[in-house]
Amino acid sequence: MGKLQVLRQSSPTQLMCYVEVVLLLGVARFALLFISFQRLLRLFGLRAEKRQWQPETVSGPRAAEIRVVARAIRRCARHVPWQAKCLVQALTGRAMLARRGLTPCIWFGVLKEPDQAMEAHAWLVCDQQFVTGGEESGRFVPMTCFVPRDAR
Repeated sequence: MGKLQVLRQSSPTQLMCYVEVVLLLGVARFALLFISFQRLLRLFGLRAEKRQWQPETVSGPRAAEIRVVARAIRRCARHVPWQAKCLVQALTGRAMLARRGLTPCIWFGVLKEPDQAMEAHAWLVCDQQFVTGGEESGRFVPMTCFVPRDAR
């Protein structure tokens, strides 16, 4: 199915979600390019927290809403004219879910293979459900997560 066909078959609610995703992907990409990481954390209202990594997924009362946001980010990130990799997607999802009253957590992990440069990855989890980056997260050792400043 072509891109325009997908848009034509989308409901007004889905279209607004896509618009929100594209705008936030752009804001997140711009922020990563031009703002220091410490300022970025303040801008997005995040703080580091030590947590135990729990990769299992649990269906919560708002699981369908989380899946809608996750699907919209995956679809739109492939088609924007700038790089929208893991951290850009995680920041976008964090902003969208926080706006909906949810408390997502951005996880950072690293991978060090012999004879290769260290790799880093970011993924977003909400209600113990992967939102972005989950398919790659298993290769990385979780180091820390960033939660909203007002989270318990």
